[in-house]
Amino acid sequence: MPLASSIRPALVPSCGSMKRPACHWNKAPIAGWLALLGLACVLVWAGCAGPRVSAPPGAPAPSEPSLEIQRRLLRDAQELHRQGRSQAAVQLLERWLRTYPRSPLAWEAHWWLGRSYEQAGDLDAALAQYRSVVQAGGDSELVAAARSRIASLERPAEGPPRLAGKQTALGLPTQRLPQPSLLDGWLRSLAKAGVTTLVLEAGTEEARSQKSGGAPTAPAGVYFRTDWAFTVQDTIGQLVPLAHRQGMAVYVTVNPWRMAWVDPALGWQAQAYDAAGGQFRPSLFLDLFHPAFQEYLVGLVTDLAGSGADGVLFRAPPGADPGERLSRFAREAVERDFGVRLDPESLRGDQRGYAPEVWRWLGWESRQSVKVLDRLAQAVRKRSATMQVGLEVHEETVTEPVAALVRYREDVLEANQSAWDFYVIMPRPSPSMGQGKGQAGVVTKAVALLGERRPIWMETRLQGGDPMKLDERLPAAIAQAGLPPGIGLWYVMPAGSVP
Repeated sequence: MPLASSIRPALVPSCGSMKRPACHWNKAPIAGWLALLGLACVLVWAGCAGPRVSAPPGAPAPSEPSLEIQRRLLRDAQELHRQGRSQAAVQLLERWLRTYPRSPLAWEAHWWLGRSYEQAGDLDAALAQYRSVVQAGGDSELVAAARSRIASLERPAEGPPRLAGKQTALGLPTQRLPQPSLLDGWLRSLAKAGVTTLVLEAGTEEARSQKSGGAPTAPAGVYFRTDWAFTVQDTIGQLVPLAHRQGMAVYVTVNPWRMAWVDPALGWQAQAYDAAGGQFRPSLFLDLFHPAFQEYLVGLVTDLAGSGADGVLFRAPPGADPGERLSRFAREAVERDFGVRLDPESLRGDQRGYAPEVWRWLGWESRQSVKVLDRLAQAVRKRSATMQVGLEVHEETVTEPVAALVRYREDVLEANQSAWDFYVIMPRPSPSMGQGKGQAGVVTKAVALLGERRPIWMETRLQGGDPMKLDERLPAAIAQAGLPPGIGLWYVMPAGSVP
């Protein structure tokens, strides 16, 4: 008889009519029931004392949050880093790594934690994170970038003296680089001299470059692979691995107001007002507010972000009187937004006589210019999360903001609303190498306006001498610069002085 059927009768009371005051148990099978119950308990206890039954092989482990949640948190950390909020980014990424130590995205978290530590000035902690990226393998682009950062931060102490914490950049026209056979030795000499970053132009900026005889020396085009412009040569793609081998970063400058390869027939030029004739003529500069030109720029910088370069710098707007760089689209937007008509004649004369609508237009253009450049920066970061994006500003924007607003349509406070990775300050007098001490006041004001969250570079100009012997000239100049910690030196070499 089954166990259940033998127990069940013993539990059923033998009751008579419902009117009877009590029920009487049938006691006959109780002894047998107790014996069976005891046997069941013994079996249960024996099972408890034995080994636990493990889950079958291949059973799924407890599930973690989806990779999409992890990616979203990483994007939040990246945004904190881009905003210069390094401590908040560090806290978020450290918590991320504690929560998901075995995630397939851990190498990316280590990279951004290294970047955030470096931004905060904790270089030892940054090095540890970059080494974790290299050890983990993963994305080859980040591994290469991590190796480059390690090489830069671990540069040997011996050799030419450099200011503690300083970064030194050297900018020169791309088409004036040394011959390919001399490149490796030239880069080695630059690294020995203390150069940490090489800065090249994305493409030709002037309509044409001429020698004394008037013949063009270089075709108009760009120096990286793209379908958006004529590629003169993939110089940037070829130079980047050579520079990385020497522990040097490569930055590329983009001047959206001057691009010699853009066909004038496209109609993307800004306008200049001819007061004598009372009419508009094509300007020397491109119109940053032209919708088609903006779409073109997005495609161009997206390809540049895939070149392997470490950073891109958007050049400062060229100096021009308000009537020399007018945008039809900007004028229409101002008239629509403010309900006033901008008379080109009102742009003539001294700025003290400008009408209120002129100041509205100047302020509008400075704000909208930053928004356009910020859109380009987002396109760069979408293609390459590791690429640094910086902005060049004029010295007058820091020291004489009203004059700079008129001359350049540039406002440093507006610019600082965007998440730039670094700034480069273009000095007004273009001091020669070794005159960095004269820029101390500018640096102080720049730090006060821009804050200490992002690196600031001071631009200065190299004068004369043999560029192939920079290792003999730069160390002393770097040591004498006298700039405070955290301020980089950004040397610019004139086109004619490069072999």
